[in-house]
Amino acid sequence: MASNLNSMNDQSRISATSTTPDTSVNAPAELSAVVDELLNSLSNKFAGVSSEIFAKSIVPFLVHPNKIY
Repeated sequence: MASNLNSMNDQSRISATSTTPDTSVNAPAELSAVVDELLNSLSNKFAGVSSEIFAKSIVPFLVHPNKIY
């Protein structure tokens, strides 16, 4: 009976490990994709903020071009 239980435990371990995907191969690609997405998001936000700052700083010159600030 004990050998039967050991055999079933061994089979459980074998089936559990054989059906588990190897994530170590995909991890670098997934990390790279996440980092690329984060960098693109930050770049877009920076571009938006830069545009807003530029628009706010240039408006007074367009409204009153001869006034010294």
